[in-house]
Amino acid sequence: MKTTPFFSPALPKNPRDPLYWRQPAGSATSLLIAETVQRHDGLLLLIAPNMQEAYRIEAECRFFMGASTLPLLVFPDTETLPYDLFSPHQDLVAQRLATLDRLPELKRGLVIVSAPSMLMRLPPTDYVRGRTIQLAKGQRLDVEAFRKRLSDAGYRNVTQVMEHGEFAVRGAILDLFPSGQSLPVRVDLFDDEIESLRLFDPETQRSLETIDALNLLPARDYPLDDAGIQHARKAWGHYFESAGRDLLRGLQQGLPFPGIEYYLPIFFDGLATLFDYLPAKTLCLSLPGLDAAADDFLREAHERYEQRRHDRERPLLPPEMLFLGQEQLNSLLFARLQVRVTTENDPAFPQAARFPAQPLPDLSWQARADDPAQA
Repeated sequence: MKTTPFFSPALPKNPRDPLYWRQPAGSATSLLIAETVQRHDGLLLLIAPNMQEAYRIEAECRFFMGASTLPLLVFPDTETLPYDLFSPHQDLVAQRLATLDRLPELKRGLVIVSAPSMLMRLPPTDYVRGRTIQLAKGQRLDVEAFRKRLSDAGYRNVTQVMEHGEFAVRGAILDLFPSGQSLPVRVDLFDDEIESLRLFDPETQRSLETIDALNLLPARDYPLDDAGIQHARKAWGHYFESAGRDLLRGLQQGLPFPGIEYYLPIFFDGLATLFDYLPAKTLCLSLPGLDAAADDFLREAHERYEQRRHDRERPLLPPEMLFLGQEQLNSLLFARLQVRVTTENDPAFPQAARFPAQPLPDLSWQARADDPAQA
């Protein structure tokens, strides 16, 4: 049977003509992805059915890409179920916002995402860039005004900074942990001027290297400034009328309630999808199980909505406002260059390219068998 070489697979040239590949055995799939990243003159978006598969592919691709300078990013799930009563961990929010900030300018590289994340509607494309705060050595800074800007951007005022989205003010020292940064930053002030910006270890609180400037991304994917809260208040009345008054009252005081991420439409006139952030030449490569994973997620979202929609203390927005449907997802995929990886024996795609990779022999050892090596 004719096979396609791993190191020179054909790539799609027209969005109307997607290509189909048979999934190679084992880690050969990641080798094929790594080679495609090197050959494609643009960004490669890999869509895995779930985050467990996404992280496995990430680890293997980092190995196969070796010393390549091309970026490899993961856009993580929120790790919450639809309509959960708690918010995602702040580190996940920070990683998602940092990835959205980088995506529009990525000319090449690999971004890995799961099927549920592809379905989630996101803040408008101008939200992250439009609310980024620049800090630089020698810049004048009004501490009280800056404290309010941080709160409006979703940062929490704490006594000691330990995780993303936190800040602390101690006299002439301002500590903050920005989204998109692996370490927090200590801002030393001389009067109202930034004297130094230093990274520090959140565990020991010891200062590390000095930096000259910092781009401070918002800490949340929704605005908490006066304009954002006013917009949310009007939208709340439109969607829910008098329901959920306690939640709205706290929000008007700048206190977001747990699970507010599933109310994202009340903060904006319109939402975006991950496709809106992608550069024009992006190649979308989806692994087997994408459609089934998307169907499972949407079915669960609708079930949880029906179970909880009648609670007037916590009214809900319908899933159609928060997630793409299966048809919408496929329509957006088929507007891009696309490769669909199928299972080895899928009869629906006889034209799918095959690659020369065989599974490893079974070397398991059955200790209780008469002949353990032959069991």
